Amino acid sequence: GHDWAQTHSDGIGTGPYRLASFNPEEGVVLERYPEYWRGWAGEHFSDVAIRVVTEPESRRALIESGSADIATTMSLTTTRALEANRELRIDRRFTLAVSYVAMTVAGPLRSPEARQALCWAFPYDDVIDGVFEGFAKRAVGPVAELCQGFNPDTFVYSTDLDRARALLQRAGVAEGTTISYALPVGNREATAIAELFASNLAALGLEPDIQVVDFATYIDLSFGDLPAEERPNLFSFFWSPDYNDAWNHLWPQVSCAAWQAGNVGQFCNERVEALLEE
Repeated sequence: GHDWAQTHSDGIGTGPYRLASFNPEEGVVLERYPEYWRGWAGEHFSDVAIRVVTEPESRRALIESGSADIATTMSLTTTRALEANRELRIDRRFTLAVSYVAMTVAGPLRSPEARQALCWAFPYDDVIDGVFEGFAKRAVGPVAELCQGFNPDTFVYSTDLDRARALLQRAGVAEGTTISYALPVGNREATAIAELFASNLAALGLEPDIQVVDFATYIDLSFGDLPAEERPNLFSFFWSPDYNDAWNHLWPQVSCAAWQAGNVGQFCNERVEALLEE
């Protein structure tokens, strides 16, 4: 049912609106369903158009010109600029989205010790305070705190370069090893995070290689059929579930069957797979 609903324009459910048109690359238009079971008392929109606009500056232009009523996923720089516009309202709130760096299970990051080392090497506080200016908070595991099924007792890493260095040595990752890091062009926060992380990786003797690519190339790298050995070692990434459920959040990121559905690092673990099937 879920896979069918993602790609079919017929739609499912018993809500107040029905699909008038649908294109995964362009967006969706919803129209009022006259026979909605709860009725239509009061004032309501007759139709809702949800557009796919990948460029942040294009989203800004649409909201400033009045061509769009709501725009999401703005950069902090844009958000601060829009705050000066009294005709707009900035609504800040935490969501189900989690930003992270995906690691490809291949090459220098094939072993769990090497991937754990990079978790200890990540500059968490610098990213939250410096890049997001306090408008983010530490993720407690891969599931957002607002998500049903979130476990507050999940283990949390901190920045510890000594532990990272010891784990890299145990994993046999030699100094001078290149770590490739892919991110899409135009994302200021992702670029700043990559530079901070690269600084810590360099302090460990590694050679970070930040690869900024156009959006189409980035999507192809992330969701295409390249084997793990040919993928970047690191991806700037984020994920949020299709609906409020921890399983739905985790499965696309870590299931062996989700290599072209969100599991960009091609992680596969029998124990994790068994837990997902329970």
